[in-house]
Amino acid sequence: MRKFKIITFYSVLLCILLTMWFLYLYRNYSFEINDLQGLVSLVTEYSGFNNHILHFSFYLVCELILLTYVMPPINSQIVTRVSRIKLWKSIIIQNFVSVLLFILIFNFIHIAMVLQRTDITMLSKFNFWIAFCLNFVMMFAGYLALNSIFIVLHSLLLNKELSSIIAVISSLLLYASERYFRVLTILYPVYYNYYSTGIDLFDYLSELLQRLTLFVILTYVSMYIFEKRDILNE
Repeated sequence: MRKFKIITFYSVLLCILLTMWFLYLYRNYSFEINDLQGLVSLVTEYSGFNNHILHFSFYLVCELILLTYVMPPINSQIVTRVSRIKLWKSIIIQNFVSVLLFILIFNFIHIAMVLQRTDITMLSKFNFWIAFCLNFVMMFAGYLALNSIFIVLHSLLLNKELSSIIAVISSLLLYASERYFRVLTILYPVYYNYYSTGIDLFDYLSELLQRLTLFVILTYVSMYIFEKRDILNE
């Protein structure tokens, strides 16, 4: 019951926050979408509400807040009552739920704000819903990959707040490596690619597989670390 109240409160608060944030970002724009360029200006990953740097910082903080609240505490008493594998699996499941809820709310607000400036007919004309579905799936995989950094840190530190701070700093470093050195791409610019050069299905699936692979690897690493931790004597 407590978790349900937390999730409900979080959802309402996040909806209000994201709506206000969107209106603030576009406070100087009074246009209506009547062409492709106008649509791209609202959904592209390189500016505005859906800017990638916001996903690596502000939006990630918003999502981690929920995860840290719904995660069970880890201490000697909990570990003696519940097996470590079962406990860690519950954390992984809550990670899935946290990411999914945030992605749903984010995209709901994004679409609602876009529809204020256009209509469904116009979006359908530009095949927006295909791009939206592709972006939703890729965004979900990207946040799972980012969250897996937090999960590993938490298995090492057993401190949700400190792990969250380091995870956000790490994500910003990943953003810098992606932006300036092309080392690793976590968030794939679906909308930008879809409306500029078009999306190659093989390339899209390859990018998706990379994120899911990173998530699986880091999840197993965190599980291994947690199994070996001497929590009872800490």
